[in-house]
Amino acid sequence: MTASPAPRHTIPAQRRKDILDAVRGGAMHVSELALSFGVSEGYWSPHNPWIRQFYDYFTSGWFPIKARLVDHHDGSACPDGWPNVSPEKGCVIEFGDPKASHVKRSLDTARAICSVTGKCNNSLAWGLATLAVAIGALNSSGLSLSSFCPAPGGSGGSGH
Repeated sequence: MTASPAPRHTIPAQRRKDILDAVRGGAMHVSELALSFGVSEGYWSPHNPWIRQFYDYFTSGWFPIKARLVDHHDGSACPDGWPNVSPEKGCVIEFGDPKASHVKRSLDTARAICSVTGKCNNSLAWGLATLAVAIGALNSSGLSLSSFCPAPGGSGGSGH
């Protein structure tokens, strides 16, 4: 099944309904849905300047933890001048030494989150910092998050 492209002027509520209807129909592949509704992996493009601003903030000399801009797909370094150079790249900030353990890097990420949110006094920041540490510990253990959260109908995990 191929859906016709959704008009760009569709109101958000109608667009969500159209996407949900297509998903519930089950006859379309995710890539077809993305093309049909004009969705791309660059959904964060409007946030690229903010990502760059935070990166510049963390690398201005006051923060004792390494930070670098990396492509979220393959971890390669983003070009100097991003997002003005190669704005199509999906760059994220990676904290800590890439050679360090997952746990050490997750603690660095948690520290970065807390440093920009008032020492983790914000409940969302506390949750994000805790999640960063939990994911780091999971990665260090050699287990995969997918073993705990298998795809519907898929195998994996013990179900406990």
